[in-house]
Amino acid sequence: MAGIQRFRDMLSAARQKLNAAPARRDDAVAEEKPREAILDGIAIIEAEIVADGYRFLKSGPTFKKDSGDLTCEIHFQSNRYNVSGERAIVWIHASVSSRRLKKWRAEQSHLWLHRKGQSAGLVAGAQIGNLTPKLNWRAWDFAQKADRAAVALDAADAIRETIFPFFSAFEKTETVLPLVDHPMPWQASMLEYLLVTAGAEMAGSAGARYLAAHPLIKRQFDKRLIAFLRDGVPAYRGGDIGGDLAGFSVATGVSLSA
Repeated sequence: MAGIQRFRDMLSAARQKLNAAPARRDDAVAEEKPREAILDGIAIIEAEIVADGYRFLKSGPTFKKDSGDLTCEIHFQSNRYNVSGERAIVWIHASVSSRRLKKWRAEQSHLWLHRKGQSAGLVAGAQIGNLTPKLNWRAWDFAQKADRAAVALDAADAIRETIFPFFSAFEKTETVLPLVDHPMPWQASMLEYLLVTAGAEMAGSAGARYLAAHPLIKRQFDKRLIAFLRDGVPAYRGGDIGGDLAGFSVATGVSLSA
């Protein structure tokens, strides 16, 4: 079923691309560009969430909020196949970054841990639908003026229901811990964050619990751990959860054994 859905999504994207080409030639005479429609919709969202302390950056477009050590961002990504008057689709993403984690990563000599740059403090983030346990892709289309307010209010509701609780989870260590078990592959980054903010024992126990609950990833972890202890940890992350957790364990010296 998942394969069929992916094929349908690919087919839909191909149709959008095909339809967008001739429509773009008429953009010069269209009344409202997709970006204009999107910004108009986002303005409605802003009115709904501005009281929560978010400032709007039009260049993103992004909502951003600094809260102590953390920076929370809500970013709107436009569909590249948007068409004036027909399609003004956005996908909403959320991310959490930590100043303490950014500083810690910059100070690490091991290349697997060392990071610099704007995204060096990133702890976790995803498209809004992937912040839910079931993982799904959600989109909002602001093209039609008559429906725009309703679409924007629906997006604002989704932000309050999904993104705000995700951000709030980082306020306490006990609410961060369940995020380690989320299906998105951010486990190693979450353990780094726990190491910096709560200590090695907390990070190690969280990693051990995750591996105990996921036997297939545990086998992958064990295999990579042996290889890394023998040959050294690679300079760069491999992208698979088991390997990244093994890299974290060897590079930091934090045991993930139960």
